[in-house]
Parts: sequence; structure tokens; C-alpha cells
Amino acid sequence: MIKRTLAMAILVAGVAWRLCGADTGPNLIAAVHPESIRIDAAYNGARVTVTGSIPSEAGALIRVLGKAESYKLKQKGRVLGLWMNRGSVEISKVPGLFLLYRPTGAGDAQSTDPPELGLESIRQGAEVVAQDQNRKELLDEFFKLKQKAGLYGTVANAIRYEPATGPLKSFTAVLTLPAALPQGAFEVEVFAIQNGSVVAKDVRTIEVNEVGLPAWISTLAFQHGTLYGTLAVLVAIMAGWLTGTLFKAGKGAH
Repeated sequence: MIKRTLAMAILVAGVAWRLCGADTGPNLIAAVHPESIRIDAAYNGARVTVTGSIPSEAGALIRVLGKAESYKLKQKGRVLGLWMNRGSVEISKVPGLFLLYRPTGAGDAQSTDPPELGLESIRQGAEVVAQDQNRKELLDEFFKLKQKAGLYGTVANAIRYEPATGPLKSFTAVLTLPAALPQGAFEVEVFAIQNGSVVAKDVRTIEVNEVGLPAWISTLAFQHGTLYGTLAVLVAIMAGWLTGTLFKAGKGAH
């Protein structure tokens, strides 16, 4: 009798966990391929494919997030007509990567998107340390720098749906990742959106690692700074010498 009661309790708990699972929800399944990316000397961006299914009445959004980071920047400005450093700015609690992928035909913005998924949520959570500067303007400029590098932004027409079969419909998304992608672990968040709210969520992780020459240069720069600086100076000297030699040879040919 005790065993039967215990088995029934475990069964009920399992069903409750499936129905009330916090993140994935019962009607969202996602898979990511590849799950790891290698950055070598020939790396110029990558593509990651996400496949899965969501409730047939919902829409999908996919967000790729890097870990929260802190940035120390120099602020430029005009002083007596010259561009000079006017102080330093520290921006923290912002992700190193923020890319939002939308379905085909959805455009670049949707008023029905949950506000907690967009770039505005990053703005609200960011911390800015600066003297006598407008927080909004500083964040605007910071976001522009990130967008120029391809590390922040919205990608339209990235998710394609298959015809619904019963309560679910399948989707396929091709996520383009930038050439400036840093190494680290990145979360791929898949959301099912219905009536402006998240009804289901699944999270996967992709690992990005430097290999070969980029890995060697990174290790040299961060672990052997003096040697790295010396080599950088020698390379600059040799490049200058080679440029001068070629320039002289070109003049002599005439």
C-alpha cells in the first residue's frame, strides 16, 4: 500500500512538472545546429540553424544573448575646435551580444512584442557611470557602436514556418552571426508569442572558441602582454621598412 501510494505521488509530481515546467512549456521544442563554432584565421561569420515546433496559434521569436559585460570608454568632444578626450564612461550590465531574429514577413519591429525581449529592456537594465552626461545619449551611441560591429540588432525574415499540423506548427530559422563574434558561451532563446505574451520558452547554448592563430594571438595578448607588445612594435617597424623600400623601388623604376 505504501509503495503504491509513493508511486502514485511520483507519477502526479512528474505530470505536474511537465505541465508547469518553467521555461520550455509543454508545446515548445527546439534544437540548435551546430552547438559549437570555431573561430580560426579564415572565420568571417557563421550560420546556426534552429528547428522546432510551437503552438499553431503562436508566433516565434529567437534571441541570442551574450553574458553581461562592463565597458570602459573614452568620450570624445570638441575643445577649442579640436577633438579631444573629454572624460571616461563606464557602461555595465549589458550583453556582449544581442541579436533578435523575426519571422518572415514580420518586418523590423512589432508592437505586439513583449517589451522584456527587446533592446529597450537592455537599456533599462544598463548601468552608466559618467560625469554630467545624458544617460540616454550615451547609451544611444554605445548601441550604435555595437550595431555597426554587427553585435546588436534585429534580423528580419530569419524564421520560416511550415503548415500547422494539429496543435503545433514547425519552424526553421537560420541565424547569421557576425564576423566580430567573441568567444564564449551564448544563449539561444526561443520564444512562442501569443497575444503579446510569452506562452512558452526554450533555451539552448552554443559555444564559440578561438582556434589556431586567433587563439595564439589572444593568449599572447592576455597572458604575455610584454612579449605581445614587443612583437607588435617589431611588426610595425618591419611593415614601415617594407613600405619605404617598395616606395623607393617604385620611384627608381621611373
